[in-house]
Amino acid sequence: MIRKALKILIIDDDKLMLRALSKAVSRSFSVDEVVTLNDPLLVESYLSDNGPTYDLIISDYQMPDLNGKDVLNIAKHYSPKSIRIMMSGNIGELYQIKDDIPANHFLKKPFDKNELLLLSELITRTNKIDWNEEQVINLGMLPYFPTPSANTISLIEEIHSLTQGVEPQLESQINKAIDILNCENGNSFQDLPNTIKRYISIAYFISLELIHVIGVSRQNEAMNCYLTWSSQAYCVAKQRDTDEKTCEQIFVMVFIGYIDFLINEYFALKADNDFFKPLDLSSKFLLLWGVSEHLISERARLISVSENNNVQDLIVRLFIRLTPNNKAISISSITPQQMSRPNFFDVLEDMRARRLVLEEA
Repeated sequence: MIRKALKILIIDDDKLMLRALSKAVSRSFSVDEVVTLNDPLLVESYLSDNGPTYDLIISDYQMPDLNGKDVLNIAKHYSPKSIRIMMSGNIGELYQIKDDIPANHFLKKPFDKNELLLLSELITRTNKIDWNEEQVINLGMLPYFPTPSANTISLIEEIHSLTQGVEPQLESQINKAIDILNCENGNSFQDLPNTIKRYISIAYFISLELIHVIGVSRQNEAMNCYLTWSSQAYCVAKQRDTDEKTCEQIFVMVFIGYIDFLINEYFALKADNDFFKPLDLSSKFLLLWGVSEHLISERARLISVSENNNVQDLIVRLFIRLTPNNKAISISSITPQQMSRPNFFDVLEDMRARRLVLEEA
């Protein structure tokens, strides 16, 4: 994938820091232009005079006259399409007030190469989808959403090989998934397939970041629902002689609904919901946390397109209709065209046996 050359604006009252960071970002990113300002009071006039559009705006937090929060609020108003980064020597202080700061990511000072490489990787992930201008502006108006740390990314990617050191709560969720899969599929699992384990890990680390907004009970209820539905979808596919790899993909496609639910629930509570249209924008945050671009596009296809190419598509399409707010499919919501698809009533009967179909008079 060819990386887009970025236009970057950096604001810091420390001229030495400006010079050092300018050189560092030029080495870590594909850069078209780096502009530096050492007077934060110039930011408003600089961004409001029909100047260039910046892909990345980086501001120090502690500055005289105007602090970084004020600077990024100005940037959000005049340049909503820009990614906003806040720097601080006291990163812990920023995380305590993160919900009040209009930043997309926090950067510790003094910065190091690995942190900049992580930022570059996160930007690359989210650029895998082309956004129209309205979507980019809407994304820019959203409140802060947590980004994974380098350590979290490492744990997610290595979860399949870890034999010890797994966080107890994560291990508990993995064991719960094994129990539910075995309950639905006849005690055939001693451990989870690596792909399934990876996505449960992604969901776990996101849930830790969002729990203060969504709440423990709401997250646990949703997690249990999606683990059950994913396991049931796996079982329904397996009963139709679907190969193991495809069954695992079906599990993950349904389970991604839990991660998507967390994102939507967070923004429903934090943001003006008029700005957040789930099908349009949540894929950015799925990509940010390492959900496969292929799975995101496949899931979007099955949500938006009514045709079923095969029984596996049909299984996923029906199961992803389930949500914590709608735990059964309403027959009245299914069109005659959908009912005419091959295998439709067979799969529906399997779901009815699991009490996933709302019977209507």
